[in-house]
Amino acid sequence: MPEALVPLVEAPNQVVAELWQELLYNDGINSVIAAADAVSFLGVTALPCRLMVAPADLERAREVLASLKPLPDGSEAGAGEEDSGD
Repeated sequence: MPEALVPLVEAPNQVVAELWQELLYNDGINSVIAAADAVSFLGVTALPCRLMVAPADLERAREVLASLKPLPDGSEAGAGEEDSGD
């Protein structure tokens, strides 16, 4: 049975989520955008989207996104996400 995915980060919109997804993929980490978050009228949503990864990849995925430069609005990738303590 496939391993359940866990939330990694909430991107500000689908375009940013897809950019982060590509960065993770280039680092060997598979991820998906939560399907319920990517529903839109014209194919791309401006609403926040959750990026999901396998639990085994969670820590490394956090490190990849943490290495990004601040976003143009001054926020950082993954900012505001609380550590679940596991």
